Amino acid sequence: MTTAEAVSGFLHDMKRLSDRMFPQWSERLQSHIDETNMPFEEKRALIEQHDLELYFYTAIVAIEAIKVYTLFEPSVADEILSDINDQIDEVLGRGSREASDLCFDMFRTIKFAERQQNLKPHDQVMKWIVRLLDLDTIPETKELTDDVVFRQELAEPLAHCFIHWWLGFKDINRLAPVYDA
Repeated sequence: MTTAEAVSGFLHDMKRLSDRMFPQWSERLQSHIDETNMPFEEKRALIEQHDLELYFYTAIVAIEAIKVYTLFEPSVADEILSDINDQIDEVLGRGSREASDLCFDMFRTIKFAERQQNLKPHDQVMKWIVRLLDLDTIPETKELTDDVVFRQELAEPLAHCFIHWWLGFKDINRLAPVYDA
């Protein structure tokens, strides 16, 4: 199997997982935002102006993709990540590079945090999503970002998405050799 074929299966499986888990996560986020003192129209605009489903999906992909560096030799891991970069927007039916860019921004954040031995990957991507939503800068929502319960409740579904896809893949499949050009 080629890395491109493996990545296609991975991204489609992550999409199914995201489709299943996103509604619960989105409801949690909406509930927390509804509890703020922000005017109703601003709450609605905050949710509507952001592609939350994209954020959630790319977070799942980034959390799971980070594992390829510990499971495969560097050239294979690089090839897998390159294929993710090439395919992720297509899986979502997007012509732009928005999903790829966001996924790899999250990926770099996780990678940096691992070197610093900071928060878990799901906590890191949740911090990234909070920044994308500007929850840490809006006066009425700033309090949310300091709330441990808020952060844990929103990171929990992401933590449950740890399915170790690449570990399972490696146990039952074999990738075609990657040749340096």
